Amino acid sequence: MQVQKHYLRILFLIFLFLLASPGVNAQNNYQEFLEDNDIDKKSEKALYLWNEYLRGDLDSLKILSVEMLLSAADAKSAFGRAVGYKCLGSYQIRTGEIESGLSHMLDSRTYFEQKEDAQMLSEINNDIGNAYYLAGKYSEAIKAYLASLEYGKSSPDKTDKFNAKSGLGKAYCAIGDTSVGMYTMSEYKNESIKIAKYESAADAYAYLGQIEMERGYISLAKEFYRKSILFSKKSDSKIHLSHALNNQAILKFNLNELDSSLFYFEESLRLREQLNNAKGIIESYYNLGFFYGATGDFHNAYLNYSRSVDLARENKFVGDELDALNELIAICSELGYTEEQENYEQIAQQLTDRIERKNDTDKEIVAYAEKIIEEVEIVDKVADHAKTSSYFIWILIGGTFFLVIIAFTRKKKKR
Repeated sequence: MQVQKHYLRILFLIFLFLLASPGVNAQNNYQEFLEDNDIDKKSEKALYLWNEYLRGDLDSLKILSVEMLLSAADAKSAFGRAVGYKCLGSYQIRTGEIESGLSHMLDSRTYFEQKEDAQMLSEINNDIGNAYYLAGKYSEAIKAYLASLEYGKSSPDKTDKFNAKSGLGKAYCAIGDTSVGMYTMSEYKNESIKIAKYESAADAYAYLGQIEMERGYISLAKEFYRKSILFSKKSDSKIHLSHALNNQAILKFNLNELDSSLFYFEESLRLREQLNNAKGIIESYYNLGFFYGATGDFHNAYLNYSRSVDLARENKFVGDELDALNELIAICSELGYTEEQENYEQIAQQLTDRIERKNDTDKEIVAYAEKIIEEVEIVDKVADHAKTSSYFIWILIGGTFFLVIIAFTRKKKKR
């Protein structure tokens, strides 16, 4: 079923970051980050922004990464470089450049291993686990998640003590060890509830519901989805509640309870419209297009996909516009709207070219920052070596001078 496939495709990435964009606080902190000339303070601000931007604003995370690496190069700061690599690695892992992102995360990890920074090592190993998971290397992902949990025991951030259990549970499920995976995810959910992280608990319940639905345990799936809605309400996060309602709609769709499914899809849309959450509204119209297309109502599918396209274009979400356009093209084919189909195909091609150009530009910007920091790293090594050599020379001179004085003093005493 198309709706289920669409949901499964984004399920893991939803766990990596929420769809909400950062608020005004993040914008203010970014301005402070730009204005700070102290590289250590700047790096600390970047770590705060890293956490904010992970929750959906990947373009800002990319800009933050580049700025951090260039600042680190200018200051020749190993700490700044490690923070920059951490930010860039997280960005690349979430945008499909897994190999490069993993490489940067491993470089960052090396620095923080030397510093024995448990919090950074817990966070980095968790993201390394995410990279391996997305690459399908589940055994490596499990090792990284376990390392994250081990470091989390010594981290001042109490969430690090269990945060990696979310990815660990999914990795166990992926290798077929579903019982351990479900148990681990349940532990993550329980720990989240203990410290009132109800949004995380709601996500965990949604994942457990999805697994039980795939296993055919419908009553359990219903119960988990019900609790996902319950904890979304408890969190006071209407964005999370809209996700939970959307999950419920998918469950009802797969149970062929179509009236209920449509009700929950529309409730999710209504809530997102109240929040003026453009990204969520676009997704809701897209999902309604899926619903109507899968049930044979191509006219309503056409209307909802068209609305998704218009809103995505208005809000400059190019990727979302292209996704909805591709579905709209298929619906036009079903309805025999040949002229419109050809027009949409031309627009879709233009958008594809535009996205490719933007991706190329983004890669060039990132590659420039990488090149600069790599060149400075080499200079750093030479400079450090020169400093070390000079240091030993002065020790040698000082030591020789000291021995001469001692020898002279002893001779004087003998006389």
